Amino acid sequence: EENLFQNNYSDYKIYNIAFGDICSEVNFVFSPTHDNGYMYNNSEDMKKSEKIPVLHKVQCVNPESFLIERYNTEELKKIKFIKIDTEGLDYIILKNLNFLINLSQPVLMIENFQHERIKRKLEKSIQPLLLKYELYNRDFQKIEFGSNTLDYILVPKI
Repeated sequence: EENLFQNNYSDYKIYNIAFGDICSEVNFVFSPTHDNGYMYNNSEDMKKSEKIPVLHKVQCVNPESFLIERYNTEELKKIKFIKIDTEGLDYIILKNLNFLINLSQPVLMIENFQHERIKRKLEKSIQPLLLKYELYNRDFQKIEFGSNTLDYILVPKI
């Protein structure tokens, strides 16, 4: 909120939620050894992670349901760019945005998390989109599916 105020952005709304496919309360922590946050939905995940205090408990919601409940179809059609960078959960967000992707055909920028198991899940989520999308890297060079790149940029075919 402070960042929005300092930059004079007044037409934004902040929601204290997490997107995912598990609709429950989750623990959100910020790692002192990494420059990002992590989300855990159970104590078993916390045991496997670094010993970090929980900063926030937030409700995890399905991204598509969240958008459909708050915006009408005409408003959703106006969405033309979606950036997904969720530290390895990108494939979950992507698979839960099918309705929106089919409705508005936005440009998609998706982090290609380098953990092999997660990378395979992301590629499995991206593959069906390649019928309607062209694939680029972050330098906007057209690439083949499965290329080793840090980010995938999917642009709707004309």
